[in-house]
Amino acid sequence: MAHGIGRTKGGRNTQLRAVCDAKGRPVVLLLTPGNVHDCKVAKRCIKATPPSAELVADKGFDSQALRERLGERGTKVVIPPRRPQNPICL
Repeated sequence: MAHGIGRTKGGRNTQLRAVCDAKGRPVVLLLTPGNVHDCKVAKRCIKATPPSAELVADKGFDSQALRERLGERGTKVVIPPRRPQNPICL
């Protein structure tokens, strides 16, 4: 993960992940290898947000463990459910 380049089916790849404020302005940017799952960087993304924030994410972040952790913190979660299973992320 040191170089931000990973191997995927399509070859070498990277992903740029952003934590944005309420107006959509990026406040944190994370560059990760393309083969790193969303759940692996979820902790870093969560630490960059205040507890009262609302987390809007894609299906890659859907897990019961993540929802419970954010609920304990007081963060509202807006993530579409993954089907047919919910993997354990955190």
